[in-house]
Amino acid sequence: MDILEAIVWARHGRVLRLWCERFSNASIVLDTDDPDAQAARRQAKVVRSTGLGIMGSELLKGRLGYDPARRILAVGKANANIAYRFDQIGQRTDRWPVAALSDTVLYVSDDPDPQSAWPGGPETLGRGFGKYKAEGSALLAEHLEFLDGNKYRGKKLLTSPDEWRELLPSFTGKGGQ
Repeated sequence: MDILEAIVWARHGRVLRLWCERFSNASIVLDTDDPDAQAARRQAKVVRSTGLGIMGSELLKGRLGYDPARRILAVGKANANIAYRFDQIGQRTDRWPVAALSDTVLYVSDDPDPQSAWPGGPETLGRGFGKYKAEGSALLAEHLEFLDGNKYRGKKLLTSPDEWRELLPSFTGKGGQ
């Protein structure tokens, strides 16, 4: 196939690098059990997401900061990185996601502990950019209705990690752990 048209830049640079690094660092530093730090962490995520979204907003058209291409590139890179991670895990472990929604990915496992069930390995667990955290768990039998090939709708019905840990003894038959 012949290339008919392209947009090219004579100069290039990572203009959002420092901005992204600040949010990444805040995400790591604020990842504590302190409720105030968690609130600040959630707010930083809102500011980051809104900041990216506003770059492509028609409200800024013609003004400094308006750059829908930059927003599309950032979102596209994030999505490509997620797909790449799915493929890496799948190729290495032969375990593939059964659903994905935004930054939530679901795998099935016979291991009731979400930390050890994660097929990506411990190096990909955490709260920094590009890392995954246990968001919730559910019994497959109770969640099948949401795994129908359409948009995943069961996220709000997942059991939080803290509640799930309390339920683990009943799943494993090991009381008191």
